[in-house]
Amino acid sequence: MARAPTEPIRVLVVDPHRSSGEALQLALSDAPDLEVVEVVADGDAAVRAAARRRPDVVLIDLERPASALEATRRIRARVEGAGVILFAEDDDPLTLARALRAGASGCVRKTDGVGDLADAVRRAARGEPVRGEVVAERSAQGPRRRSAGPDQLGERVERLTPRELEILREAALGRRNDDIARALGMSRHTVRTHVQNILTKLGVHSKLEAVLVAIRYGRVAPLAPSGRERGTGPPEP
Repeated sequence: MARAPTEPIRVLVVDPHRSSGEALQLALSDAPDLEVVEVVADGDAAVRAAARRRPDVVLIDLERPASALEATRRIRARVEGAGVILFAEDDDPLTLARALRAGASGCVRKTDGVGDLADAVRRAARGEPVRGEVVAERSAQGPRRRSAGPDQLGERVERLTPRELEILREAALGRRNDDIARALGMSRHTVRTHVQNILTKLGVHSKLEAVLVAIRYGRVAPLAPSGRERGTGPPEP
């Protein structure tokens, strides 16, 4: 059901930190044409709240990229006409490009003023693209990976969880996501989420690149152990 022109724009805020989420709620509520209907902490809660509250715009913190992008896709699929704005701390163009492909109206910086954010909400509610400072500077260049020196890349590898390393070891055997899911007893959706987290942590474009980085830093064996079943091809991109 379309919002009447005289009704305030209904906003759902998604922020893993309760204090900052509530601060954002108070700041946006100062605008007479905006109404924050709920503040939730994660992507799953956001999808449920969006289905229940039917907001005009959803603001999602990009601190947890995989969760934020999945929530964006699900909200856009379930809530007709809802705009999604992601607010980011840094200017990683690859993550921001993925956000736009997931259906987000655009991205803004956390350091932007409340007035700028309110204007972005109004544009998203009208169905217009949101070109925050981050996207405006990078969109013409296209996605590109930020370079990382050996020390920095090694630190990124060390941040991988045991489960993420397990997935990379399976990928190094040439296994596809379906095979990895069966081997590790998880759903394919969960595998995809883990892979997205791995790519984000390492700052690489594909699962193959992630495997090569993990091999380089000794976290994944370069050859399959004797007797292990191998897949039929290289890791999926």
